[in-house]
Order: sequence, then structure tokens, then C-alpha cells
Amino acid sequence: MMRLKVTILVVAFVLSAGVHISAAVAAAAGQREELHLVPAVYVFGDSTVDVGNNQYLPGNSPLQLPYGIDFPHSRPTGRFSNGYNVADFIAKLVGFKRSPPAYLSLTPQTSRQLMRGYRGANYASGGSGILDTTGTTVVTLTKQIEYFAATKSKMMANGGGDGNSSSASASASASAIDDLLSKSLFLISDGGNDLFAFLRQSNRTPSQVPSFYADLLSNYTRHVQALYSLGARRFGIIDVPPIGCVPSVRVTSPSGATRCVDAANDLARGFNSGLRSTMARLAGSGALPGMRYSVGSSYKVVSYLTANPAAAGFKVVNSACCGGGRLNAQVGCVAPNSTYCGNRNGYLFWDGVHGTQATSRKGAAAIYSAPPQMGFASPINFKQLVVVKFNVPSTCSLSDLIVDLVTHIGLEAEQGGGGSEMLLRAWDSVAARQITLNPQKKTTSNGDDNEDDLCVLIFEPLVGSQYSEVEFIKRGGFSLRELEALTSVLKLVGQKDVKQSSGKGNKSYTTRKGNGQRSKHVPSMEKTISDLEGMGVRVYGFDEYSSIPMDGSGTVMWENIAGYEPQKREIEDTILLALQSPEVYDEIARATRCKFETNRPRAVLFEGPPGTGKTSSARVIAKQAGVPLLYVPLEIIMSKYYGESERLLGSVFSLANDLPDGGIIFLDEVDSFASARDSEMHEATRRILSVLLRQIDGFEQDRRVVVIAATNRKEDLDPALISRFDSIICFDLPDQQTRAEISAQYAKHLTKSELFQFSLATEEMSGRDIRDICQQAERHWASKLIRGQVPKNEKGEPSLPPVEEGIQWSSQRMEFEIE
Repeated sequence: MMRLKVTILVVAFVLSAGVHISAAVAAAAGQREELHLVPAVYVFGDSTVDVGNNQYLPGNSPLQLPYGIDFPHSRPTGRFSNGYNVADFIAKLVGFKRSPPAYLSLTPQTSRQLMRGYRGANYASGGSGILDTTGTTVVTLTKQIEYFAATKSKMMANGGGDGNSSSASASASASAIDDLLSKSLFLISDGGNDLFAFLRQSNRTPSQVPSFYADLLSNYTRHVQALYSLGARRFGIIDVPPIGCVPSVRVTSPSGATRCVDAANDLARGFNSGLRSTMARLAGSGALPGMRYSVGSSYKVVSYLTANPAAAGFKVVNSACCGGGRLNAQVGCVAPNSTYCGNRNGYLFWDGVHGTQATSRKGAAAIYSAPPQMGFASPINFKQLVVVKFNVPSTCSLSDLIVDLVTHIGLEAEQGGGGSEMLLRAWDSVAARQITLNPQKKTTSNGDDNEDDLCVLIFEPLVGSQYSEVEFIKRGGFSLRELEALTSVLKLVGQKDVKQSSGKGNKSYTTRKGNGQRSKHVPSMEKTISDLEGMGVRVYGFDEYSSIPMDGSGTVMWENIAGYEPQKREIEDTILLALQSPEVYDEIARATRCKFETNRPRAVLFEGPPGTGKTSSARVIAKQAGVPLLYVPLEIIMSKYYGESERLLGSVFSLANDLPDGGIIFLDEVDSFASARDSEMHEATRRILSVLLRQIDGFEQDRRVVVIAATNRKEDLDPALISRFDSIICFDLPDQQTRAEISAQYAKHLTKSELFQFSLATEEMSGRDIRDICQQAERHWASKLIRGQVPKNEKGEPSLPPVEEGIQWSSQRMEFEIE
């Protein structure tokens, strides 16, 4: 399905009227069919995005298992992966099931959608490069573009699928095809093989690098210009990864097991810098009007995953999963005596060059939706490249918008005194109201529904954002009548907003009640906390309001949490200082940004095994910032009644926004209700995740509310949720020094040497495990004293448990865990 590309004239009017145009992914509006953010995806490049073209070339043998072992039905498809590749996951993110099919695999029967301008095709060929001289028995990039030109010619000859060959119809069909192509995504991932070929030259010198770059970039420019001349307008470019980190290059270095090859990475980094400059120059020169682009940085993605494997869920980043020899990279994946790993999701690389399916999934998510300031895509991310919507301020009545829309695009009513008719569906909850408007379906002469029907989605959040959202969703082009409807709505929104903004004066905050109505009344702190505790939320941070007693004296400080100094510092820098001094962050944002948008964190993820201090750290943050910590137990969210779970979660966020000084919402075990979406996910869990995503995006900028989520299974989280976290802080199992410090908290009578001895016995244990062992040792020792099995000390006082007692219980606990 399509999102309308607003003309420059309309955009100029809208901005002058104060209406905000922003980028976001559309909600499905209750429809079960696929919702496509672009009409089609066209893929060009090398083996990183090839889905099978090479196996149709003369002299090439199809890839065999274990390639494709994790693809549905465990079958090789020609992808250089154990499953899906980056092209598949990008296509999934814009609404398709997977990458469009390999161009060379198409038949007249399987290319019908392509001929109508939908779905697209994949022209990529493994081994190809930017230069036509790169690779043998491949489809060069020039040839790939020629194939696309032939595809477009067939689209034109086919008349867009309408079967009418008159000159007027042919002209209209050609215009429609051009319109569809301008809204489609053109994905290019190429250049790695060119760099590999350059590195293999025995006579290369550093002085040749600048001319090599110039040759590559001039050819890249030629390819982009060729695609533009054929109708491409939206370019998703993927740069070259750090090729010095792939196993096949690492294995050539004696230190390859522990570090990447710098010379190879430097070559890739220099090319990528030139690529970004080249794309910026092409888009900014004015020679290619209407061109939009995003450069996704596979270099930044792989570098991040290599440097932070545990945070990304990887265990092995230096060797291949499939192959043989040193680093599993000296023998090919399908060679005799090659092997492949069992835990493929734990490996960064599938073979000596290509990433695993898990790597492709994480990389695609990063370049598609991660904030551009993270560096995974620039100048915008892929999501901002393909989606456009407009927001409606609360000053504009949605009923006026609905009447205006129905008047313009509804069918004239045959009965009931005139007027117009449209089909309306509505959903209501505490979190949001949602409406879809559909013109009544027309049927073709053969009785089939017209699949190009327009859908207008109206989303009104009842918590957080003061803006409602309106989207026009449609496959194919928009009719003149539909364009007039959009223009009319934008004018109406602009007029309402201008009238409201002309009345300068007092600013008032409104709150939302459970029935979704607005109220000027701001509830007191006591009332808000009482309501939260009545729902089952545990409130920490203010002793006078908290029904849950604090530890010991009621003070929770960093000193009570042993070790984890880097994590404490990152928490202070990322969260605590922003809560304590928000005005400093806002002043910097106002001084550096053309349009003010807060740079304070809205959501942070604590990741690590159970018992490593994630919850305690959140309580310290709340205590030191002077705001409540709202601990949301899983059991209060999950309900057996339809719609109740998301209503409860929405209520927590709504009440948190009522706190005068803000607060912290702590979601423990977030993976239990925010796992990656797939066909097996329960509908209720999907709705809860949707509410959570919208709440994190929708916080008002003048509110100090931060979401802290905790998990020990980050790899299971939905990629869209991961992309919304401003920071991910890892709490690993404590090292030996930290274990000794934790032990001193619960066994202060032990000497330093005894604490060291005890820390060695508690290896691979969490802080909670150490606390439990100390408590068990104390209880057992107390029972011995009571029974007279151990003597008192020299002063006649009860003796304290020796270090051997703790070591004994740690051994028993370890044996129990092994069993």
C-alpha cells in the first residue's frame, strides 16, 4: 500500500499553517492483508542481497545445504546465508513477506505483479561489483540496471496490467508506472567485492587508493543516474562493511583471532566516506529533482556488533559458523569435511564473508529505524525514506475532518435524504481511539473487488502526545478526487491551528481520564500514587507515599550496590543528570537544532542475567532524582479479558504523566510481552507491544517521564522496540573483584584474603546468588549454634560463620544448578 507523496505546493502551505509532517510506520488499521509502505522494492548489488540470480547463470551450480538451513523448510535458495538476508528483512520492514524474487527466476506467470508495478524484483548477483570488471560469471551492476530497464519497458508495453493498448490509455499507463516507480524503494548494496579485488592485487601501492576511490564513485554516480532516468527516486544505499573483520580476511593475519585487519577496514572506511559525500552531492545539486536517499552503514552495524557482542546476543564474532580450518574460514562452507555450528544465532558470520540470518535481521533493523544520530544511517534512516504522514493538533476537531473527508471521497447516498457514505470502523481504549474510513467497495466487471481502494486511518492518542495522526493509505496512484480530499483536509487543519495559535496566552496542561475525556483538573501526587498502587503498581522513591518499605534505613544509594562502576557512570550520564537538570539538556537542544526536540532520554534498556542489580539501579535513579519509580509487575498487565491488558498499560502511562515532577516506569521482564512479532504471536501480546511503542514515542516533551525496561533475553525483543531505546546498558555477571565487593556487603567479618577465596568459589554467579549463599550460610550457622554443634568465640559471644561455610553452600548451589 502507498503513502501519498505530497507536492511541494501543499507542503509549503502546510508548514506555513503550522501542521507537522513527520516520519513513522503506519498502523494496520485492523486489516489482515499486507500493508506495503511502498508499491515495490527493486534490489541491486552483490551477494549481501542476492536471493538466487547466480544459480540461473550458465556454468554456475546452485548453492547446496547447509546454505538455507534456517530458511523455511530448510532449503537452499541461492542466498549466501543460513536463512534470510538483508534484502529480505528490509522488504519485511516495508510490509512484504520477504525480498522480491530473483529476476532471472521469473516466468510470465510469476511476473504479473511486477508487470503492474508492484512487489518489484531482485537483480543482485553474488560476486558482482560497482565496476563491471569485478567478478566472473556474474550479472554486473550495469547489466542489472539494463535488466531493470527491460522490466520497465515490459511494464509500459503491458499497460500497467489493464490490457488497453490505445494511445491515450498507454500514455496514462506510462504515467502511472512512473508514479509507482517514484514511490518504490531502490535498494543498492555493492562495493565489497571491488575492495576485495583491490586488496588481492600484489602490486598495489597506497598512492593508487585515491584514483581507485574516484573510479568507484564515478561509476556509482553513473549507476544512480541511470536508475533515476528510469524513474527511481527513493534510494536506500548500503555501504561496505568492515571487510577487515570478516573471517576470510582475519585468517590471513597472525592476530586475526583477536583483532580485525586495520588496512582492509581503512580501505572500506575511506570508500564509505566518499560514498556519503557523493550521494549528498547528487541529491543537493538540483540535477536530480525529487531524489531522496539514505545511506545505511553496514560498517557501523558490524563494527558495533563486533565490539559489543554480548549486548547484541552474539557469542562468536571472529570466526565463521560454516566452513573449516582456522577461524572456520580456510575451507568453504560446502567443501568436503566442512562443518557448521549449532547455535547459528550466536554467530556474527555464517561463512568466511557473509553474515548470519541473525546479523542481517539486526543490521536491517538498525539502518531502517534506529535514530540517525546513532550513525547506522544518514542523513535519515530508511523508515524516514519510505513513510510520510501528517499530524493534527488537538485544536482541530476530528469530527470536522471526518465530515470533510466523507464529503470529498464518499459515495453519494441513494437514500436517507442525500449526503455521502463511507464505511467506518472504530476501536476505543484508554490508550487511544482509532478510526478507519473506506469508500464503499466497487466491483469490476468480473466481480472482483477493486484492490486499490483508499483507506484513511485516523489515530487519536489519549495519553502522551497532543497530536492525532491522519494517513492516506492506498496501493497504486491517487485519483484527482483523493488528492483534492487530502488538500482540503490539510487546509482545514492549518486554518484551525492558525486560529488557535493566534490567541497567545496561558499554557494549561490537560489530563486524560479513564473514559478518554479531557479535564483541566490535575490530580494531586497523593491521588495519582494511590490510583497507581490500587492497580497493583509498586511505587518507590518517596517514603511518605510509598506503601512498600525501602531497604534498611529507607535509603538506597550507589554505595549499596557493589561493583558495576562503568554501569553506574553510564546511568548517571544518560539518565540521572537529565532528570535532575533537564533545563541544561533543553538549552543545548534549542541552541543546536533548527526545530526543538528534546534530547533527554525517554527509554533505556537494562540487559543482563537475573540478579545483577538492574532493579536496584532503577531504584537508585528514582531516589537520587527525587521522582517516583513505578514498578509494573507483569501480572497486573496481563488480563484474560479482551482489550484489558493494553488498557491497563495505557493507564499506567497516563497516570505517570499526571505526576507533577515526572517519574520512572520500570518494566521488568519486558521480553515476556514485547517479543519479536511473528505469525505465532498472540493478538493480545501484539496489542500490548503496540501500546508500548506508541507510548515511548508519544511522551510530551515537557514531561520528565523515563521508561526503564529490564530483560535477560534482549535477542527476543521486537526490533522496533529495541530501536526506541536511547541507551542499552549491560549488566553482566560480576567479575572476581566485583564478587569480592558484593561478598563484603553480606560478610563484612571476613578478611580480604577470605573474601578473595570466597569470590573464587562463586564464579559465574550473580550478586543475588552471592547474597542468597551468605544468607543460607548464616541460617545454617545459627542452627549449629542453637544445637551446640559449634563453640562460641573467646568473649563468650556467638561465633560468626567462617568462609568455609559460604564455600560449602556455594558448591552445593553450583551442583544443584548443574543438575
